[in-house]
Amino acid sequence: MSFEYEGSTIETDENGYLVSLDDWSEGVADKLALDEDIEMNDQHWDIINFLRDYYQEYQIAPAVKVLTKAIAKRNEIDKKEASKIFDLVDKFAGYGFNKSHAAAYALISYQTAYLKANFPHEFLTATLNFSIDR
Repeated sequence: MSFEYEGSTIETDENGYLVSLDDWSEGVADKLALDEDIEMNDQHWDIINFLRDYYQEYQIAPAVKVLTKAIAKRNEIDKKEASKIFDLVDKFAGYGFNKSHAAAYALISYQTAYLKANFPHEFLTATLNFSIDR
């Protein structure tokens, strides 16, 4: 699936999410939000900007607890109010975080399978050593 924005074709997956992070802009985000009948406000942008900054620094989406705590601290509000603000982007949270984690787990599974298939003795030794150290 795709849509046109300012003369460019923006590719999306079957759920309407961007295929490439490089296509993201505030204008594209506004367009996607309008397609979902969401009018963006300052609270939405605050969360989106936090998520983008966090991802850029750590290369992973934050857990809900981390996000809620950071929003509360950044805006000097209690955690309960921050949880309400987080609910503004809950629809994305249910999909986006899971997708990023699924991709990371898929990569780890592939690497593990490769090591186990090509270096079985070393793999088993490392696994046992790891288990002993726990």
